[in-house]
Amino acid sequence: MSEMEDYLGRVQAIVWRAGEYVSAEGIAEVQRLVNHGEPAEGMCSLAWAIVREDVRIPIDLVRGIREHARGLVDDEFMPENLEAHTLEVSDGPSGNDPATIKDGGRSLTVVVGREVFVFDTDERDAPQSLGVRVFVDGVSRWSSKEPGWLGLAIGVGDVFVYWWSARRHMALERAEASVVQVIDTDEDILRVFKSDSSWILVCETSVRLHTGGQVASRVELPGVVRDATWDGGVLVVRNDRGGTVSLLASDGELRVIS
Repeated sequence: MSEMEDYLGRVQAIVWRAGEYVSAEGIAEVQRLVNHGEPAEGMCSLAWAIVREDVRIPIDLVRGIREHARGLVDDEFMPENLEAHTLEVSDGPSGNDPATIKDGGRSLTVVVGREVFVFDTDERDAPQSLGVRVFVDGVSRWSSKEPGWLGLAIGVGDVFVYWWSARRHMALERAEASVVQVIDTDEDILRVFKSDSSWILVCETSVRLHTGGQVASRVELPGVVRDATWDGGVLVVRNDRGGTVSLLASDGELRVIS
């Protein structure tokens, strides 16, 4: 995956997420610029839409917009008061226990190297929705509303810390703590694995390989998936019929090998 493809994937993730806060008309103009090969201008348009509509967005989304316009759009063309349109959040999560039950929610602490990640979930509206907030070393890095019929799952790798809800996968590169990669799906996500520059999502009835924010390969499976594991470099998927399907991910493609 080229640097430009990676950049475009991150920009598109910002646009999709901003759609939760900005009007459809505002997002349509941003998407038009991105589709026309002007992603940085799209970030500028998004910033002005946020200010014009006077909406409040998470601080990490503000940082992402700034970062993906920086050096490509002159500062004079960006709104100076974008940071004034951030959601108010507490300075950090409370409680020191690895897993703390709170009113209508849960707080889970994960220590990765020298970094402390805290995942706060608000379960009061489950199963309709699940509120998620992510803090890194006490600083808010992500907040969103997720489908609430499955609990939040978390994964840790050498480069990424990632988490997923029923229909959305999110990944935070530890070296770039202000940028969250997002993948949305149309069926429930059961397991997520990292493979080279791609993400492998094991869903209820399929396995998808995502590269650069796009589905590069997809395999439909028999039955309903119950579990999936890596075994000697091979993805082994088990279904509700007691059967298994083994897949190999190579050259940006999924292949069924048994």
